[in-house]
Amino acid sequence: MITRDKYFDQLVHMVTKELHDRVTGMQRGVVNSIAQSAMVGVQNKAPSQDPELGNYSDDFELVMLSDKKQISYGFVYKGKMISSSEQDVDTTVLDVRPVVKKIGRWSLVFSIMGEYGPFTLNTWPLKIPKDKAHIIFRSVSKAEAKEIESRNLREVNELRLALATTGIRVSLSEFGSVRNKLDIKKNMAFTVMRKELGIGVKATPHWRPGIRQGRSSGAISKAIQNSDVVRSMMDMRYQGWKELGMISETVSKADLSDLAEFQSEIIKGV
Repeated sequence: MITRDKYFDQLVHMVTKELHDRVTGMQRGVVNSIAQSAMVGVQNKAPSQDPELGNYSDDFELVMLSDKKQISYGFVYKGKMISSSEQDVDTTVLDVRPVVKKIGRWSLVFSIMGEYGPFTLNTWPLKIPKDKAHIIFRSVSKAEAKEIESRNLREVNELRLALATTGIRVSLSEFGSVRNKLDIKKNMAFTVMRKELGIGVKATPHWRPGIRQGRSSGAISKAIQNSDVVRSMMDMRYQGWKELGMISETVSKADLSDLAEFQSEIIKGV
């Protein structure tokens, strides 16, 4: 016969009070494990000797989406900044990518540059505060870069007038003057998409096969059978559920908005 005692009442109170949070912790643990499995799947299938990609998958990082409505994990490429002086002037084109959404007049500046871009190293108009945006580069053919540069030069006065409305004045002599003084980051999403889909190059798909592997029934089953998840479900005194799936690196939906096209294309084939 089971009798009520002080311990029993405390346990019932604790379970009913924390049950929802405990289940949420278990869900975090499972989804986190599946995301890790998908990341490892892509890393295992990524080409290791590709001259354009290099060992880029070594720079993947697991992140948690900071959205109160749902539990989401993913992995992103944390590419390193390099000096623009290391790039070929004849084949490098640049775009600007804001790192935050609401940044006062800089929002308008970046909108204007997006309208008139991309630019070449010879026509990039100004230095950008690192805390406001990243300068993203990609490699193109000499013919394409020359065409972009010609358009930039034709539109230079229009661009100067547009920037002046934001309070930023750029003289003609300043265009291209900072070309060796920029910290830039490779537009890896563009490069990977070309490789994944075989756009103008031989296809080397690794994202779709890797994610399929990570989301397989075996991977999901393994995530559910994780010892900490099982213990959180079976042992009501176990408090490890509070840390299940928690990681320090978080991103917002705004941070991922510029990758929406890449993600939607990749998911189509999974």
